[in-house]
Amino acid sequence: MNAIAHSAHFLFRPQEILPELSPSPKSMSSTVSGTYNYSEYENTSRAFFAKKIAVTPLEAIKTRQENWDGHNSAAPLIHSVIKAEETLNKLFEASLKASLAWSQPFISSDEDGVVTLEWWNHKKKVTIYAQSTASEFIKVWGANIDDEMEDGELTDQNLLQVWRWLMA
Repeated sequence: MNAIAHSAHFLFRPQEILPELSPSPKSMSSTVSGTYNYSEYENTSRAFFAKKIAVTPLEAIKTRQENWDGHNSAAPLIHSVIKAEETLNKLFEASLKASLAWSQPFISSDEDGVVTLEWWNHKKKVTIYAQSTASEFIKVWGANIDDEMEDGELTDQNLLQVWRWLMA
């Protein structure tokens, strides 16, 4: 079994792939059965797209068992996998709403079973540790731990700020 879960790394704007994710009128007409509320359609489409693009790479992590790497590492903790999926969905939705680019993360788990999500953009790197109760992040833009790194708890309030920093 491969010791490292690898996901394709690519950068795109979701609206470029699925035009229905672009801003448009609040309602749209249907010649078959009347008028539909566009926000319901848009939310359904976004949720489907986010699940397929952002969360699918987590499927490989879910299959890991104890000693998956031959070094007695724990299997990914189910609460960590759930938190990682929640974090990916929130991050993808936030980037979509802010019209920011999306990049697939490198996804792995550590020896204790904590799922890690990692992105690079040139010299910048963001790593998220999806723990069972909270997610923590570290931003890195150099080797100096005092002047070129920042860490903290990832919250709904700073999620978009962390992503904007990475994508800038």
